[in-house]
Amino acid sequence: MPSPTPSPTPVAPMPSMPTPMPAPASTLTPTPMPAPVPQTNVTVDNVTVDNENITDMETTITTTTTTELITYFDVSMEMDNISLFNASQFAESVAAAANITLDNVQIVQILFEVITTYSFGGDINESDAKTAVAKANNVLVDQVVVELIRRLQSTQTRQLSSTQVKATIKTEDASKVDAIASSAANATALQQSLEDLGRIVPITMLASPKKTVKVTTTVKAKVGGTKVAPPTPAALTSQIKTIMGVDVITSVEETVPTSPLPSPSPVPSFVPSPSPVPSPSPSPAPTPALPPSLGIPKTTPSDSHSVRVHLSLRPVSVIFCTLATVLASVELR
Repeated sequence: MPSPTPSPTPVAPMPSMPTPMPAPASTLTPTPMPAPVPQTNVTVDNVTVDNENITDMETTITTTTTTELITYFDVSMEMDNISLFNASQFAESVAAAANITLDNVQIVQILFEVITTYSFGGDINESDAKTAVAKANNVLVDQVVVELIRRLQSTQTRQLSSTQVKATIKTEDASKVDAIASSAANATALQQSLEDLGRIVPITMLASPKKTVKVTTTVKAKVGGTKVAPPTPAALTSQIKTIMGVDVITSVEETVPTSPLPSPSPVPSFVPSPSPVPSPSPSPAPTPALPPSLGIPKTTPSDSHSVRVHLSLRPVSVIFCTLATVLASVELR
């Protein structure tokens, strides 16, 4: 009887290598879309224009310019007591004398003046006269204005007899007027000041100092009206007496302003088109995040080297750990 065929010795199956899990794909953060540019429509002369299709075009702009009729004049008031001057009451007096409303009166400047007339017994120039008057009255040379009138002794010899000097001292401080008027009446002090300049000339006072208030004023005409004339000295003196309650000697002189008021800017009849709104620049795409399997910690610039070490050693260590696990399972079987 034939011997049975021996059964084949079973061969242990080779352990299957574990299939490594693929690293998860990097997740990119989507870039936000730029915000749309708002649409702006402007209507010019019944034509609608949008800010995306603006082309060269001619536009008629209607401007309206209103010319104000303003009159400038100086008012000089001789007053014994300067402290009685009141600017608000003076403006009311001007309005009443010019027959206009108070809001059309403007005071531009107020100066207090002391005016004295001297006789210099000889020739004198303007510079020396101003310097001597300023020193004698303890004021600045720029505060002094002099007018010289030279007188001749005879028409035959043409010899200079004397020089008449009208000196005006100006100040914006009303509290200093009385002191200046007192010193201006001292001709001896003025002569001494002139001698300090090396000029020996006898001086006599021809007229006592006069204290005056000089007010530069403007009056404005009504819209569409005619130019307003300055008030007459008689009318203004009467109104000052009534409103301010003082007796004054008034003079009025129309002047031309040295710095005219600026003309009003023309106003356009339509609203101009706004400037195109610039499109916002798109935000830069963020850097894709690294897969969490690498386990890279957040670092500062100081430990960037250690980051590179983790990146280079981590995958190798994973491979060695996997091989060790396979070998161990083979030996156990």
